[in-house]
Amino acid sequence: MLVAQHIGFATFLTVAVLRRLASDPLSYLLGRRHGERAVRWIEERSGGGSAIRRTERIFRRASWLMVFLWPGLLVCALAGQTGMRPLVFAALNMGGTVALVITLRAFGTTVLAEPVDAILRFFSRNRGPATVVSVSLVLAWVVIQRLRGGGKAPSIADLEVEEGVEADGDPGPGGDRLHGQEDPRHER
Repeated sequence: MLVAQHIGFATFLTVAVLRRLASDPLSYLLGRRHGERAVRWIEERSGGGSAIRRTERIFRRASWLMVFLWPGLLVCALAGQTGMRPLVFAALNMGGTVALVITLRAFGTTVLAEPVDAILRFFSRNRGPATVVSVSLVLAWVVIQRLRGGGKAPSIADLEVEEGVEADGDPGPGGDRLHGQEDPRHER
């Protein structure tokens, strides 16, 4: 949005739409392939919380609207998990993304033009100190995360192992712990 008034409409639209759409098909496929485990993995990686559960509840009622208005990692994975047809997903995702980019472009070149230019002028004059402050804040955040023990979230494969499902979908030696049943193929 910072460059909206400085480049042509077609270039802005193309780059912004491609950028926003880049990860959505992968998120959809993640949900399609791994289902509920993918959604729990996203919840774990994002710190969990009521926002995730609220999004899931709203998605159950208004999946099409959510994909059109708020396509992101969680919503796209939920679309895949719930079995939304790929063509429906693609049409809603593309249509919503194009509409959002056009709206942001219009908003950015009118209402926000002066404040954005003021911010750009500030950072142009203070590039060195701003870089030092930015790098320092990122390093401080990394150190704080390490001290808290918040490092690596489990992978989907780790979650499958915790749930008693091996990477190939076969219940492991612990049986089918998801449903509280022993797998008769594995003898003790």
